[in-house]
Amino acid sequence: MSRTELQCQEAFLAHGPYYQVATSHTVTESLFRTQEMVRTVITLSGYYARKMNVRVLGYEVMLTHMHHIYAATREQALAHTNAVLEHYLRCDFTTGMKVSLRELEPKAFEITDIKQFRNEMAYVVRNRFVVDPEANLFGDRNGSGFLYFNEMLELFPPSKPLSGYGVVAKRKLLHIRNGEDIPGLTVLDGMIDPRSFVDYKLVELMFPNARKFVMWVMKNLEAQVELSLSRGESPMLNDDEILNRVFKKCRERFGKSGPSQLDLEQRRILAVEVRREYYATNAQLCRCLSLTPDIVDRLFPLSAK
Repeated sequence: MSRTELQCQEAFLAHGPYYQVATSHTVTESLFRTQEMVRTVITLSGYYARKMNVRVLGYEVMLTHMHHIYAATREQALAHTNAVLEHYLRCDFTTGMKVSLRELEPKAFEITDIKQFRNEMAYVVRNRFVVDPEANLFGDRNGSGFLYFNEMLELFPPSKPLSGYGVVAKRKLLHIRNGEDIPGLTVLDGMIDPRSFVDYKLVELMFPNARKFVMWVMKNLEAQVELSLSRGESPMLNDDEILNRVFKKCRERFGKSGPSQLDLEQRRILAVEVRREYYATNAQLCRCLSLTPDIVDRLFPLSAK
């Protein structure tokens, strides 16, 4: 083990325990459909992180659910997520929503070693990226991915301490009646600045360098599939990631440089393997293997539209 890797291990062991908390993926209602909603739930995450003295290491807000990673006990992690959601569901713009806190069903997953920690961080950071082609993996306003190893943070506009705002402004920002002040929090662009409550510097200690962090997020796809399956979720890889695996299999399986050099039967075989190993959709198999929809739908009739 290299000296740098040993330092990462020491950092991991010194600051645990760690948990990822995620709300239910079975909820279909759009909980965070506008930027105001996203800014509000991130603001509440910062508010309760400081108020409850819970260390947040990362987060991602999706359309129907959200993720947090904590350096905290299981009880602290769940209490924080529940407090954020309970407060959020009382906000005016959630009037008419039929979902309840019980239905959101936050679950905590313990992180027991540094490899799993890296996998969990990558999973959370890339979550929106794989479902939204417009999402910028390291510049996503919905998540904390922009914080890690980002030297451009120094060029961001300075954020203003929450204590510098009046009672009315605090009430509006935090959606609370008393407009209380929480030391350490700062405000930027109408929300609590994530830099004031996410311990991104600790996350950086868990990776040898910026390149390793990016590679872990972008390249370690098998780990992402395994992690999704362990949570009872359907793994989601985008077309580029599926195509990358297709080209790799063409070389290793058939000694060809790409799918265009395979005959129809070889592409059918590859479609079955890619579906089994990476859970590619019927549409992705058509696009990445140059197969017609009727051929793919005959292979996987239960997924045919």
